Amino acid sequence: MKRYWQSLFHDIQMQPKLMIMYSACILFPLLLFGSVLFFIQMAQIKTEVTAGTTQLAKHINISLNEYLREMETISYMSYNNQELQNHLIQIMENSSSRGKTVSQAVQAIDTFLDDVLTVTDNIDFISIISNDDKTYTKSIYGPVRMNNLYLEEEMLEPLLRSHGETVVLPKHIADFQFAPPTPVFSVARKLLDFNSGYYIGYLLLYCNLNVLDRIANDTQVGSNGFWFVLTGSDQMLYAAENNLEKGWETQLISRLQKQTNGSHVVEFMGTKYLYVQNVSSKTGFRVVCMLPYIEVTQMGTMTIVLFVILAVAILLLAVLCSAMIAKSIVLPIRKMRAAMKRAQEGDLTVTVPAQGKNELGELAGNFNELVCRIGGLIETNRNIDMQRKIAEMEALKSKINPHFLYNTLETIRMQAVINDETEIAGSVTSLAKMLRYSISGTDDFVTLEKEITHVTHYLYLQKMRYQDKFEVEIHASPASMSCQVLKLTLQPIVENALQHGIEKKKGKVLLQLTAELLHGNLHIYVKDNGAGMNEERLHHVRRALEDKDAKLHGEHIGLQNVQSRIQLIFGTAYGMQINSTHHEGTCVELKLPARSASMYG
Repeated sequence: MKRYWQSLFHDIQMQPKLMIMYSACILFPLLLFGSVLFFIQMAQIKTEVTAGTTQLAKHINISLNEYLREMETISYMSYNNQELQNHLIQIMENSSSRGKTVSQAVQAIDTFLDDVLTVTDNIDFISIISNDDKTYTKSIYGPVRMNNLYLEEEMLEPLLRSHGETVVLPKHIADFQFAPPTPVFSVARKLLDFNSGYYIGYLLLYCNLNVLDRIANDTQVGSNGFWFVLTGSDQMLYAAENNLEKGWETQLISRLQKQTNGSHVVEFMGTKYLYVQNVSSKTGFRVVCMLPYIEVTQMGTMTIVLFVILAVAILLLAVLCSAMIAKSIVLPIRKMRAAMKRAQEGDLTVTVPAQGKNELGELAGNFNELVCRIGGLIETNRNIDMQRKIAEMEALKSKINPHFLYNTLETIRMQAVINDETEIAGSVTSLAKMLRYSISGTDDFVTLEKEITHVTHYLYLQKMRYQDKFEVEIHASPASMSCQVLKLTLQPIVENALQHGIEKKKGKVLLQLTAELLHGNLHIYVKDNGAGMNEERLHHVRRALEDKDAKLHGEHIGLQNVQSRIQLIFGTAYGMQINSTHHEGTCVELKLPARSASMYG
C-alpha cells in the first residue's frame, strides 16, 4: 500500500504536485496556529470577561455601600435627637397612663418620623419599636397593616445580636392599606440611652428597592446574565430580573455558600454559568454575577469562525499563488523539454528564453549555450572539411608539374653560379626550398625547427630587398624545437613585422624570434622595434583577430588567417596576442599547445 501511494504521488504531474505540497505546507501550520489561537483566545476571553464581571460586581457593591451609608447617616438622627430618647423613656415609664404627657410624647415621636421620611425618597416607611413592644410607624403610603410590622424572628436575629451598629435585614413584602404590597429591605439599629447606657428600643428604616432597580437597569451581565446580593448571613437582599424558575434563590444560595471571592464555573438548573462574586469589606454583602458560560464560548466561537473564514481565504490565495508559482516553474521546464525534443530531432536553431537569473534561467542559458556549441562544432567541422577540400584542390593545382618549376629554378641557379652570381644563386636556392616546403607533403603539422628553417629562407630573400635595414635574432630552446606547430604559421607574422615595422621606420630594425615552453604550452614571440601602431590601429587589429567576420582589407590579413587556423584546430584558448607601442615596436605572442609528433599520429 505504501509503495502504491508513493508510486501514485511520483506519477502526478509536477504542477499539481507542487500545488498539493504548497497547500499542505500552508494548511498544517494554519490548523496548528488555529488550535493554539483558539485556546489562547478562550483563556484571554475568559480572563477579560471575568475581569469585566468582577469590576461590575465591585461597582454594584460600591453603589450599594453608598446607598447604605446614606441610610446609616439617616439612622444616626435617632442618636442626635435627645428629645426623642426622652419621650421614649417617658412613655415606657408611664405605659399605663394616657395623660397629656404621653400624648405629647407620641406626637413628638410622630414628628421625628415625619422628619425622617422627608429626608429621602428611598424610605417607604419607618418604625420605632420600644422595649415594651410599642410600635410607632409612619409611611408615605398611609397606614400599614399591623401584621406586617414585625419581621420573622429569624430575620431579627442579627438585629437582636447587634451592639448599636447598623444592621441590614433581608428583603420582605410590606403590605399597606392604601397601596399594593411592596418589596422592601430594612436598615435597623438599636436605640441607646446615653444617660443610662441601656438600649431603649429599635429603629427600622424600610427601604424600597428603587435604588437597586436603577442599578440593575444600568447594569447588564452579558445578554442573559443576572446578579443578586446576599447579606452576610447568606440571605437574599436583592435579585435582578432573570428567567429562572420560581424558588431558584434557595437552591442557588445552598450551592454558593462555600464559594469564595473570584470566579468559578458552576452548573445550575442544567445551565453552565460563569460565577463571579465580590464581598464588601464594610457590609459583608456578596454581590454575585451569573453569566451563562455559552456567552463566553460564543465570543471564542466568533473568533474561530472569523479565523476559519480568514484561513479559507488564505488557503485559496495560497492555492492561487502556488498555482502561479508552479506554473512559473513548470512552464519553462515544459518549454525546455519541447526544445530538447526539437534538438534531438536535429533542429539546432532552437533556443529557450532565459527568464531571470534563477536556476531555471541558468539552465535555459546553459541549454542554449550547449545547442549553440553543438551547432558551432558541426559548422566548424563542415568548414574544416570544406577548407580541406579546397586545400586539396589547390595542392593538386600546384602539383600539376612541380618538377618543371624545380628544374627551371635549378637551371637559373646553375647559370648564376657559372656567371659567378653567388647572391642570385643563393636567392634561387632559398626560393626553391620555400616552394618545395609550401607545396610538398600533405601534413598540416611540422616541427618548430622546420618552420623556423622555412622562415630563415624567407628572411634570406628579404635581406636581398632590404639589405642592412634589419637584423634577425632567433632564440629557441631545444625542447621547443621538437614541438609540432601548424605549417606556415610563422611566415605571415614575420612578413607582417617586416612590412609594417621596417618599411615605416628609418634606421635599422632588430627582429627577434623567441620560443619557449611555459606551463605545458608553446609560446613563440616575434618582436621588432619598428614603427609600432597607435591605440586606434591596435584596437582595430585586436578586434579583427577576435572576430573572424571582421575584415582587415588586405592589411594584416595574414595574421587573421593564422589566428583562424589556430583557433579552428585548437580552440579559442589558443592563438595570438598583439602588443604595440607607437614609434617603439610591436610584439606578437603565439600560444600553442606543446605537443609532440606522436600526438598527431
